[in-house]
Amino acid sequence: MKSEDTDIKNAIDCQKDRLKAKVKLLDNFNPTSDYPFKFTLAKPENTQEPDWSEFAAKLSSFKQFVYVIRTEETDAEALYGMFNKFKKKEKDAFRLSSTNEKIRKKKFKQVIYVGTSSRGMGSFKDRLREHLGIIGPKVYSLQLAHWLQPCPAKIHVEVFPIEDSKKGILYDFENALWDFYEPLFGKKGVNVSSSVGI
Repeated sequence: MKSEDTDIKNAIDCQKDRLKAKVKLLDNFNPTSDYPFKFTLAKPENTQEPDWSEFAAKLSSFKQFVYVIRTEETDAEALYGMFNKFKKKEKDAFRLSSTNEKIRKKKFKQVIYVGTSSRGMGSFKDRLREHLGIIGPKVYSLQLAHWLQPCPAKIHVEVFPIEDSKKGILYDFENALWDFYEPLFGKKGVNVSSSVGI
C-alpha cells in the first residue's frame, strides 16, 4: 500500500473515532429530562427588557446553550409577510436572519428559530436581546420587536443549557432540533464533527 493511501486511511479512521465518541456522548445526553427551562417574553413590540433574574440564577454556571424560539402565531405565511415587508423597508438599517423558503410549504410547528450560543450567560442574553429587537440592528437576527404582530405578541424561548463535558455535541443537538422543528428563519448549524475535540 502506498504511503498516500495509508495517510488517507488513517485520516478516515481518525474521523470514525471522532464520530463514535460523538455518538457515545449523544447516547448519554437527555436534555428533555434534565432540562429545559422555559420563559415567556411578552409584548416585544414595546421592546421591554425581560426579567432575567430567575433565568440567570438557574443557568449562570453554563457557557453553552441551544435555544428554540416559538411564536403563538399559527400562520406561517402571515409571519413571512410581516417579516419580508419589514426587511424590504429597512434593508439598509437592519441585518435580518435568512428565511427558509422550502420549509414554508410544510406544516408549521410554530418554531421560528433554532440557535446556539457558546460564550457564556452574558453573550447568550445579548443574543436573545438581538432576536427580540432590543439591541443589535447590525447583527444578523430576527429583530422581532420591529415587525411581529399582533400586539401584544408572546414569544416562548425554550433553553437547553449544555454542560462543558458535552460541548462536543452542541451543534449536533442544534441540528437535530433544526431538522425536527424546521424553523421559518435562520440557518442550520455548522457541521463541526471534524473540528471539535472530544
